[in-house]
Amino acid sequence: MTVVARLMDAPVGTPNEALRSAEARFLRELVRLLGDDLAPSLRAFEAAQDSSAEDLTKDEIRRAGRWAEAFDKARVVGMREIGESGEAYFAVRRDNQ
Repeated sequence: MTVVARLMDAPVGTPNEALRSAEARFLRELVRLLGDDLAPSLRAFEAAQDSSAEDLTKDEIRRAGRWAEAFDKARVVGMREIGESGEAYFAVRRDNQ
């Protein structure tokens, strides 16, 4: 399973090449930080958003926490050349191709 990321609500006029480069940096950093745990961590994070803590296993809670931490670090790396924009964010989804 692969993970796809898109930079949303980037500043108007940001070149497409800069957007794709930011997305690639973001994904590379997620892979570097999470490795083979990337997709399971994303699934755990999604489950945590849709459930209460009592409904999650300890492993899901741990993985969801790793996802949140890695996401924040990857966001900084991804936005490095674009600069911080209060409204820009990375949307991540699983791609089951």
